[in-house]
Amino acid sequence: MRLIKRYPGFFYLIFFCGMIIFLSACSKCGLGKADSDQIVAYVNKEPIFASDLKRSMALKARQDPLMTTTPDAEQEQLDMMVERKLIIQESLRMGLASQDSFVQTIKTFWEQNLIREFLNFKKKEFQNYLYATDTEIRKYYDNLGKRVTFKVLKSRDKQRIDAIYNEIKQNKTAETDDWDIIGPVGYGDITSNVLYEAFQLVEGQFKVIEEAPYYYLVTVIQKQDITLKSLETLRPEIEKQVLAVKEQRLFDEWLKAERKKAKIKIIAN
Repeated sequence: MRLIKRYPGFFYLIFFCGMIIFLSACSKCGLGKADSDQIVAYVNKEPIFASDLKRSMALKARQDPLMTTTPDAEQEQLDMMVERKLIIQESLRMGLASQDSFVQTIKTFWEQNLIREFLNFKKKEFQNYLYATDTEIRKYYDNLGKRVTFKVLKSRDKQRIDAIYNEIKQNKTAETDDWDIIGPVGYGDITSNVLYEAFQLVEGQFKVIEEAPYYYLVTVIQKQDITLKSLETLRPEIEKQVLAVKEQRLFDEWLKAERKKAKIKIIAN
């Protein structure tokens, strides 16, 4: 599940992007796909090919040997590819690069530099919103004093999540074995908005959380107290982390908005 370290310093987005964007570039430069290559999605009329997804899954498998290729894993990877295309399209729209630069600059990792340029641009755009109050620093410190174990059910089907949640509220046994156990994890180990929100739950409490295009039913199995250094000792590092969390959330909100207004079509197999 893509819940921990989703965007560490934003540059997780750069991971695996070289090959994917290279293929996109080639299609724009007349070096396109064979007619037989299946299209699995469109992002604002720009296709994502089955071969792109296959290569992306292979690259991810090299980084994570424990990864298993399942329909859910492929769908998550396709979602990431859609998000990358949205970033590249917005970068081009802003004039950070031109389509004509693709051929020459592929050789010098143009695509990675472009994403870095765009993320740096967004960071500057967010500056007016990036500050840490004493209350936020104190709350972050209090959360650092806990290690939490979660049980998470994830689905694109909101009705399914709601139905299972209602069964649980009525003290019925939910008929599913799809739960994932995450943890114990500390507050500083996560960057998922889902787990940030779920971190505030008490033991045994359930909550439905939407993180498009998925819905999550989350509960806390266990919370453990841990010993920390004093707040004043940790304050400089905590302030950096509070700013990093805000930065990530602002970027996530931008990406959600772009995804919502984009014309995205997933081609069913």
